[in-house]
Amino acid sequence: MAKYYGYCYDENGKFTEMIPIEEKPIYEKRTFEREEHKGVVIEEKLCELHQTDEEGKYECPNCVMRSVEFVKVKVPYEEDVIVGYEPDLPPNCTLEVCPWLAYEPVFKEGKWVKTVEPKPEEPQPQEPSELEKLKKQLELMQQAMDEMIINNPGQEEFKALSEQQTLMQKALDELIITSIQ
Repeated sequence: MAKYYGYCYDENGKFTEMIPIEEKPIYEKRTFEREEHKGVVIEEKLCELHQTDEEGKYECPNCVMRSVEFVKVKVPYEEDVIVGYEPDLPPNCTLEVCPWLAYEPVFKEGKWVKTVEPKPEEPQPQEPSELEKLKKQLELMQQAMDEMIINNPGQEEFKALSEQQTLMQKALDELIITSIQ
C-alpha cells in the first residue's frame, strides 16, 4: 500500500494543512461456482406383469423402484472481491501537491492557482564574525608593532606593545577554543 498525503483547504480554497490519507478497498462483484449435492427422485416404474400384480416387484429386474439419488451440481454465486485500493479523501482535500506558500495558493476548479509572485530577496552582505574582527585587529597590532620597531621605539613602549599583542593573542585563542566547543 502506498502512503498518500492530502492537501486540505478551507471554503475559500486557501491551504490549511497537509494530512496523511488512509486507503479504502475497491470492491467488485465476481461470480464463482460451488458444488452442492442435489437429490434426484426416481419414480417407480413397474413392468407389465407387476402393474396388475405388485407381489414380487422388488425382485423383478424389469421394475424400477422409487428412490432418491444424490448427484453433485455446480451452483453459481456472487461475492464482493477486493480488486485494489484508493485514497479515502475527506471533503475539501486533494492529492494534488500544494505549491510553496509564498505564492499564497488557492484551490480552484480542481487545481492549485498561485495568486502572488514572491519578490526575490537580495542577499545581504555578511558581517564579519567576532573571530574575524579579532584576527583583523591582531593583524593591525602586528603592523603597528613592526612600524614601531622600524622607528626604533624605546624599551618601555616596546614592552607595552608586546603585552598588548600577548593579551590579544590570548583572547583570540580563547575565542577559537570556545567556538570549536
